[in-house]
Amino acid sequence: MDLHRVSSGEKADEVYLQVYFGFSHCPDICPEELDKMAQMIDLVASTTQSRIGSMSFVDPSTRKAPLLPIFITCDPARDTPAVLKSYLAEFHPGIVGLTGAWAQVKDVCKRYRVYFSTPEGVKPGMDYLVDHSIYFYLMGEWDALAFGWYYG
Repeated sequence: MDLHRVSSGEKADEVYLQVYFGFSHCPDICPEELDKMAQMIDLVASTTQSRIGSMSFVDPSTRKAPLLPIFITCDPARDTPAVLKSYLAEFHPGIVGLTGAWAQVKDVCKRYRVYFSTPEGVKPGMDYLVDHSIYFYLMGEWDALAFGWYYG
């Protein structure tokens, strides 16, 4: 997945993107929200199944999933691709994890108006929490953010 494409809002090729920002060391909020994301994936898959007659999440006529769930880390120092792959597999195999350099993550967060903050003076190996916005974003084929919603 191209992090620039996600950050710039380029066309989603008739696939809806469900985007959530969080971090793998989150003790409570992110796991709850990822459980909700997994439920949404399964709901869309069951709707797709009834429409196309297959349990596959990918529509065979287009070879695309109708919903691409994306998790973007707010903690790239600890959330490597391997960490995200393992972490997200606990919730749903369809969730795509994105990470990058701190500046890239900051840029994507800024474009989506996602607040995040790590404590000052954190040294490698230290445990810490990342304060961040708790929103899901849905984007569609119209090249723009459809809406964001907050689970409270």
